[in-house]
Amino acid sequence: MWSFGCILVELYTGYPLFAGDSEKDQLMCILEVLGSPSPYIIKSGERWHKFFDSKLNPLPFINKKGKERKVSTKDIKKILPQCAEFNDLVMRCLEYDP
Repeated sequence: MWSFGCILVELYTGYPLFAGDSEKDQLMCILEVLGSPSPYIIKSGERWHKFFDSKLNPLPFINKKGKERKVSTKDIKKILPQCAEFNDLVMRCLEYDP
């Protein structure tokens, strides 16, 4: 479902929704738009400590282009069309723990 939601947005905009240059950048792209997942989701990952501190805050990261991504700073509604049904479908596809 996650991939389906990303593909829908890419088909609409012509650009990937989460275009990261590396594993860390990819995660930060996701956190920038969707915010942090629940502690349960974070702790279920085997390598969570590489991306989050002990308080489960994302570790600081600056990508190759010198951009620092911050959690919950990009509004997905500015990317999506003004269609409530489409937006709802995409957001349901992108739920961390549906």
